[in-house]
Amino acid sequence: MANYRLKCETAKINASPRAFLVYAADFLNAHKSYKSAKPFSPASYYLVCRSLELSLKAYLLANGVTRQEIKNQKMLGHDLQKLLQKAVTLKINSISSISPTQEQEIQKANGWYARKGFEYFELQNLVDGNETLPDMSVLIEIADQLIVDLKPLCLSVA
Repeated sequence: MANYRLKCETAKINASPRAFLVYAADFLNAHKSYKSAKPFSPASYYLVCRSLELSLKAYLLANGVTRQEIKNQKMLGHDLQKLLQKAVTLKINSISSISPTQEQEIQKANGWYARKGFEYFELQNLVDGNETLPDMSVLIEIADQLIVDLKPLCLSVA
């Protein structure tokens, strides 16, 4: 009997803007169904911030930004502020108007999210305290708004 060797190349699947937006909605829905008796739940903030990140990335992908640029930590990565700035440059406000107040709350959220403050317990979390936390209701409002406003665009892109 002959020995056969099959060599398969690694498959690469490029997620579409639609897929990113579906995941954004999933993370936001996970937040909405999560109930915590504690006054502070990092999981809630993480889920909403992750939704924001994925929505912004969906918009960027739909506007020609490559996955490599999106994944590159020095360019965009998981930095909500950088993602928002890039989206504003690419005219996200023509589809979904983000107010200065909303931008400020994204900036506050990014102070925690970019350093993984909602994922890992750090001394910095105690130092920063609740006064540096973003307004959750504003973050949810933005996340909902982005999902609704970006859906037609993301569905129209292959």
